[in-house]
Amino acid sequence: MLTLQEAKEHCRIDGDDFNDKLVMNIAAATAFIEGYIGITYGLGQAPAPVKATCCLLVADLFENLVLQAGDALYTNRTFYLLLNQYRVLAA
Repeated sequence: MLTLQEAKEHCRIDGDDFNDKLVMNIAAATAFIEGYIGITYGLGQAPAPVKATCCLLVADLFENLVLQAGDALYTNRTFYLLLNQYRVLAA
């Protein structure tokens, strides 16, 4: 859904030091999105809102390298506002 280069540009990362971490974050974000909406997109095929959500999730995973166990966790409504229009619900 998202290339490594796109993730690096979104996160404003130069160099290759974090490539493995970003690849893992892309896979995790993609799995979450595809599981939530029930649709699998190939690389470069996702609509802009879905791709933007992937960028947001990758950046969030990268920024929060450790579990914030002592902090209150909040749901980011932006993810769902962008994704809900693409969600396929079981009949």
